[in-house]
Amino acid sequence: MTMSIEEARDVVAEALAEVAPDVDLATGWSSSLTTGLDLDSMDVLSLLAGIEARTGHSVPDGVVRPSWTPAELATYLTTS
Repeated sequence: MTMSIEEARDVVAEALAEVAPDVDLATGWSSSLTTGLDLDSMDVLSLLAGIEARTGHSVPDGVVRPSWTPAELATYLTTS
């Protein structure tokens, strides 16, 4: 299944809202998952699990770097 960037952004936003409900993507869309949004490694794993639950596709460990932004993650989803 090919996902549009809009669909991917929605998936990332929904999964991120479950993991970090205080994150404001209006300002955090281009912030690093860890240093900008203050997610720890367990939060990132939970984010990836949420994406898998919504899409049925897993994001392999080690593919997503903690320095990635939500926007980069959404772009990855459109190409995987």
